[in-house]
Amino acid sequence: MDAMKHETTAPVSDEEFQRGRLAALGRAVEELTPLRAVVQQPADQGLILYVTRAYNSDIRETVSCRRHRDGWWFFYEWGDPICLADDTMRAARHVASIMGIRI
Repeated sequence: MDAMKHETTAPVSDEEFQRGRLAALGRAVEELTPLRAVVQQPADQGLILYVTRAYNSDIRETVSCRRHRDGWWFFYEWGDPICLADDTMRAARHVASIMGIRI
């Protein structure tokens, strides 16, 4: 009789979760808009999604993903919440709107 193998997966760390959610938001932003998005980790802060216009990197928006009262949320760099981190399309529309893109 063969013993069943039970595979266990290690829990995802907060950083891995943040990176995954920010990457998913970046893909949604790029799918819906002409904007470019890249996940970065500057030395002085945690993971961020850096969103720019393809032709002008001086116009930018920075988004983070953090735990909030009722789960993980996306936040603008100035601290205002965008939406739950599970709703990447909604967050992408908000970021596009802030950057002057109508979709």
